[in-house]
Amino acid sequence: MTHGHTAVVALNAAVALASAVWALVALVRPGRLSGSPDPSFGERYYAHMYAVRSIPIGVAACILPITSRGELAFLLLLFAAGIQAADVLVAIVAGRRQMAFGAGAATAIHALCAVAVR
Repeated sequence: MTHGHTAVVALNAAVALASAVWALVALVRPGRLSGSPDPSFGERYYAHMYAVRSIPIGVAACILPITSRGELAFLLLLFAAGIQAADVLVAIVAGRRQMAFGAGAATAIHALCAVAVR
């Protein structure tokens, strides 16, 4: 792997791990995700649903590009990028610009890494 590819894979790993950790925080403290000091049932439910998908996908998107190259890593990273892109839309609709920015950056990084490991 070239130095450029190594840097992209490392950046991807950091972003994927950060996403998984944030989802774990949301699982334990749903109010951190919703911004509510006393989250409702719906806010807790959403945080749990978010965590159930984000933790395993974040961990896989972190580890797989480090351990392998090729179609599987490429497809997983495109999948992760698609999920982050959907999160951008959710954040925009909810008026959460900061979340949209973070998810947008993760979308771009996952997509760039997908190309790098293919």
